[in-house]
Amino acid sequence: MIDAVSLVAGEHVLDIGCGSGAFLRQLTRAEAKVAGVDPSAGMLDLARRVNPEADVRQGGFGLLPWPDATFDVVVAVNALQFAGNMVGGLHEAVRVVRPGGRIGIANWAEARHNDIEVVEAALGGVADTDEDYRCEGGLERLFASAGVTLIDAGVVTVDWHVPDDESLIRGVLSGQPGSRSTRSDAAIVRAARPFIVADGYVLRNAFRFAAGRCPVDP
Repeated sequence: MIDAVSLVAGEHVLDIGCGSGAFLRQLTRAEAKVAGVDPSAGMLDLARRVNPEADVRQGGFGLLPWPDATFDVVVAVNALQFAGNMVGGLHEAVRVVRPGGRIGIANWAEARHNDIEVVEAALGGVADTDEDYRCEGGLERLFASAGVTLIDAGVVTVDWHVPDDESLIRGVLSGQPGSRSTRSDAAIVRAARPFIVADGYVLRNAFRFAAGRCPVDP
């Protein structure tokens, strides 16, 4: 994502859906001036702990708590699909980017590209069909609807290395607080058997990404 948006040291970058702040850390290492926003107060506490210099606020795609044209770059990883209206959410992201600035979005690719879907299916957490944004060309069409000119797009494969059963269970259930039970633990471990390796598990997953340039004129 950093490469796709052609990030330049010193630029102001907003990470929407920053979660625990892992990507904010990467952006800081790339010498960006970072800000983050997330709806979860618990996640924001973690993000502030590891990024004490970041401007971290509570919120989301519905209404970003910054004025127009605040940032050089806006990024969002695995976040835009949670907006109530993805087109409206993207327009809100574009609002806080300076004219001609860049935006980068990454989300899960189709289910068939993601081993994690096999595990989540055991918990009843997989839809019957892939949403348009997960499929080839989906993010590009979304960008066009907001007047964003495409710079780059593609698919990135990421291997999730998990050392043991407990780490696997906590990782799978991290977005489902309060849902853990003996039955769910056993279902996760059973579904993950095809991905066992010598030192734990490896689940191969894929993200689609798109990067674009925002309109020069509002």
